[in-house]
Amino acid sequence: MKRFLKLLSKDLEASRLPVFFLASITLALMAFLRLRIAQGAWDPEVFVLGVIAPMTFFPLWLIWRSFQTLRVEWREDTV
Repeated sequence: MKRFLKLLSKDLEASRLPVFFLASITLALMAFLRLRIAQGAWDPEVFVLGVIAPMTFFPLWLIWRSFQTLRVEWREDTV
């Protein structure tokens, strides 16, 4: 478990830019949806769906990326 946590921190350090990019897209989507709902163009239920989609994708992407890095490190015997 200690090796996995070390690898996870290494992976998070390496993925700062993609994390920032995805977080920016998520915040922009939330702002856009909020603006459209405030204008009355869309129903408030759209906001829930628009927020749930990126918020479920983001953690799953981080976990997948960590396991892919672990797989590469394990294969190259550099863990």
